[in-house]
Amino acid sequence: MSEARRGATTILAAMLVLGGAARGEVDAASRTIAEPAAAPAAAGAPPAGVAPEASPPARGSAASALAGQQVLDEVWEKSGAPLPERARQARVASLQLGIWSLDPAARALLHDTSLGSPLERAEAAALLAPELPDAALAAGRERLATGDVGGSISGVRAAFAALGRHPEASLWLRASLADAAAHAAIFGGLLFLAVAGLGAAAALVTPIALRLGVPGASAAALLGALLLLPAAAGQGALGVAFACAALAVARGDLATRAAVLAAALLALGGLHGVSERRDLALAALANDPVGMAALSAERDFATPLDLARLERALPHDPLARRALALHLRRAGDAAESDRRFRALLAEGEASPEALNNAANSRFAAGSADEALALYERAARENPSPLMLFNLAQAYGRAILLEEQDLALAQAQALDPHAVHALTEHIAEVGGGGPVDVAVSAATLLGRGRERVAASGSALARRFAPGWLGASWLGGCAGLALALVAGVAAAVPVRRLGAGDDLYSGIARLLQGREETDPALRMQRLGALRAREARLARLRRAAAWLVPGAAALQAGKGLLGLVAALCAAAAWAALRARGGLVPDPFTAARTGALLFGATALLAALACAGSQALSLVLLRRRR
Repeated sequence: MSEARRGATTILAAMLVLGGAARGEVDAASRTIAEPAAAPAAAGAPPAGVAPEASPPARGSAASALAGQQVLDEVWEKSGAPLPERARQARVASLQLGIWSLDPAARALLHDTSLGSPLERAEAAALLAPELPDAALAAGRERLATGDVGGSISGVRAAFAALGRHPEASLWLRASLADAAAHAAIFGGLLFLAVAGLGAAAALVTPIALRLGVPGASAAALLGALLLLPAAAGQGALGVAFACAALAVARGDLATRAAVLAAALLALGGLHGVSERRDLALAALANDPVGMAALSAERDFATPLDLARLERALPHDPLARRALALHLRRAGDAAESDRRFRALLAEGEASPEALNNAANSRFAAGSADEALALYERAARENPSPLMLFNLAQAYGRAILLEEQDLALAQAQALDPHAVHALTEHIAEVGGGGPVDVAVSAATLLGRGRERVAASGSALARRFAPGWLGASWLGGCAGLALALVAGVAAAVPVRRLGAGDDLYSGIARLLQGREETDPALRMQRLGALRAREARLARLRRAAAWLVPGAAALQAGKGLLGLVAALCAAAAWAALRARGGLVPDPFTAARTGALLFGATALLAALACAGSQALSLVLLRRRR
């Protein structure tokens, strides 16, 4: 091990223990970091008393964060340097080991109020973990408190940019966004179909009662039973919505029919397309312990339990072999790390992250020319800022200055902040190892694709448990049947409902043979007026209280769909503020800000749509 690496490991011996401390394994992680030479020998054995099948502790639990705070507090008390200087030293040491974002230490800084002022802790956390969204957001928030508006805006922008770069945060955000989008599409579409169908049914209650000679309540019960018949047949809420769609198509105009079709397709898209993305991100985040262990090992340091999981999956999982190879290099065994990476590449592993990390190990093992070729392959596959910076440094070592300038310019165009930080680091220490790139969110998503495809959409099973929700084909077939039935029933339904207003009722009253008694005639006329007044009040209440109802009454079906969708989106965004699953201390605050802003915008759009619908309805009347 080089002197620079020994020095980096010594500085990090206390601080980088947070990689395990933040997950409740302080002592074991301390031994792993402080004695890197012994780590490879012990890597294959599970920790004592822990079965390989045991579920790992939550990486973002409150108890684990508290353990990390306690260890970091002890480290801070042993040093007399100010907090910014201690954070800078830890940053230098982590970059020497190839760690770009030191998440565990940043998490502990954000949650330990005894380590310094809020601004100092937030700035130090953002320095240690530039890819941790909540660290950047905390820095922006504290800068705003001091009056630094420009710095605050930069922090918020950095937080949102980091959402896509941090694998765990990206998976958490994808799952939460897809869940919110799926619920918005499903509930928005179903709400509009229900409003349209129930509005059409309400208009048919009196004509059916008169035609069949039964009370209005009996006619309403008959229509309700017909609408609920698909649910009784096992087709769930989607079947009921399609029955409502058929009734709305039968009685509605062309604009209403177009809106009904759009709402049904929207609900189907939420059930099958968007919900599958939700399930995929959720599977990668919560149901892939080997993937999460590999992510931990590549981003910072693997805990003993992470290593046990990776060793267990070593024979059949290339990602486990890749993570363990990187772990060996950080532990000081560059030759064995290079050997394992060579075997991995020979098996066909050619992801950009694997190529970059293999090049780092090959460079550490002394094969600079071979490392340059791998850097070039990695940059061609995925020209990310870190990979391009590594390539630029490799060109510099090979004295290919024009190529170095070009690669550096490309990296600066993608992320000038990251390149500036790395350049400052090299200028400060006179060199530095290349930066590792952890497994991407896309790779973790790909691992669960087959499992999710085999199990189907969870939301589809909930809202459409029958054949309507089994696949896109079944849903589209059911929608086609509903539309055909609605169009076929349009003529008789319109004839049936042609005489359901007050004036038609008066005409029937005057033409009836039994209506020769003026007192009885006036009594029935009063009943007709009272019924019309009740219906008017119901329509007015629905127009004000139910999103989309006013637009449907005004004959603006698409505007009604927009109102229903915006209302559902506002509710879904508020529901998603806490995330689909507990946040692993990466993006909870950033996600809450994002979803809160989305909910506010959707609510404003809903209110605007409702106001416009009410104006149009008043003009029509």
